Amino acid sequence: MFASRMLMSSISTNKRMVFDGVNNKVDSGVALGANADLTIGGTIIATATANNNLITGDFDGSTNRRAFFVSVEGGTGKLSVITNGVGAGGGNRFYTFDAVMADGTEHSFEVVYLNGGTLTATVDGVTVTGSGSIATSLYNSGNSISVGSSVSGPGVGGHYTGLLYNILIKVNGTATRYRGYGNQDGDWLDTTGGGKNGVVNGSPEVTYI
Repeated sequence: MFASRMLMSSISTNKRMVFDGVNNKVDSGVALGANADLTIGGTIIATATANNNLITGDFDGSTNRRAFFVSVEGGTGKLSVITNGVGAGGGNRFYTFDAVMADGTEHSFEVVYLNGGTLTATVDGVTVTGSGSIATSLYNSGNSISVGSSVSGPGVGGHYTGLLYNILIKVNGTATRYRGYGNQDGDWLDTTGGGKNGVVNGSPEVTYI
């Protein structure tokens, strides 16, 4: 009986949701608000470098309500961030870090944006440099931040392909965390106790690592 319990515990710990790049995502219920400082972190295993491989984002599908995207950049597979202070697509500011994420191995990352236009990142615990432009503030879209897609709420688009877990979303110092060890809503509970539990969209499969 003890061995069986240990086996089940191991399987549960090693289970991961597969983001299929089509319609799988998790809605966080976390919104930015005005003049927000933002931290996005997590662990990924990615291989795809399609242009729309969005790790997380705040965008409702309207050209006038977008705030930020964190992605695996198309072509290069590098960690990339788009910030937007006005909502409209013309306000997008693109920044690429010198860190390849889409190599099929596990990488942890953390991206920190500070209101005023400061953007930094660590990958596998190491600070990485980059280049590009940064918005001086993030648009207050009123959207819920989406995990595994650029689009908040019921919309679809810009979906991530790969594995994505151990998620951190921090807005103005308030953290929301998800383990993400599965494909059910109960696998995406806010472990901080803040009540921002994730809602799984689509019909994702699971895999074991």
